[in-house]
Amino acid sequence: MDGCVRVMDVPYLVPLRDGRLVLERLPFFVCRGTNFPIGPFQSVMAVADLQGAVLRMQDGGALITEALYDQEVTVDELFPIVQELGVEVIPAAAVVPEVLERFFQELAISEEGRLYLLAGDLCGELERGATCDVTDHWNAFGQGAAQVLGVLGNHDLVEVGHLAANVRLLDGEVWWREGLGVGGISGIVGRKSRNPWNRDREEFRKVLGKVLAERPPVLLLHPPPALDRGYAGEPVVWEMLRDHPVPIHVICGHKDWPERRVRRGHVEIWNVEGAVVVFLGDD
Repeated sequence: MDGCVRVMDVPYLVPLRDGRLVLERLPFFVCRGTNFPIGPFQSVMAVADLQGAVLRMQDGGALITEALYDQEVTVDELFPIVQELGVEVIPAAAVVPEVLERFFQELAISEEGRLYLLAGDLCGELERGATCDVTDHWNAFGQGAAQVLGVLGNHDLVEVGHLAANVRLLDGEVWWREGLGVGGISGIVGRKSRNPWNRDREEFRKVLGKVLAERPPVLLLHPPPALDRGYAGEPVVWEMLRDHPVPIHVICGHKDWPERRVRRGHVEIWNVEGAVVVFLGDD
């Protein structure tokens, strides 16, 4: 990504459909000089698709995921092994706030200077395609930021009434603060029987049009727009963005793209699927 540097990785386990585990690396990027709008904040963090877990010594000890990884061990075999060793299995989304806290302390950016954007699918169950309640994960992010704004993915559920005061679900609305606007829609184009936050295509189009009418500088979605070959996504999202009259930055996930930063006209798309991206001021 132009203007971005990969500063660290966190190894974590991702489940496959056959029950095996694969070791992936969660990249952390720091971006400067990208013109991403941060408004009154010193930094904006965006993340999506953390469907996996890390291994950690009990009582908040060191992360030892890579050291214990064995490609021959299945999910079912993992739990008795780690229990015997005194090791915890922690959802990746629960560990990222801890890593971010250390990172921002080194930069001397306090909680008041941080805005976190969650683009969906933070369920950390070691079961391929699992759907789970992410309320606690979202609130964990809220402990380290002035404001957390999130949309739900197709594997997320949330208890809205149990979210912290500074943690807000976006679904067909725009949040504003001192000229910075973030609009968001939860779910994907899909059947509600799969996830109650999903919508059919026409309903998604209608809600997206309502959000874009307020012309927020930032749009937070789970599904990306469908672009060229290799850049899979939701066609209705690009249909709406293609003719949008003003510049906009789109934070999304859900699909793996060959490039994380893609510009089409005045639409800047940041695909943060399986990544943590931190935007800092341009100075």
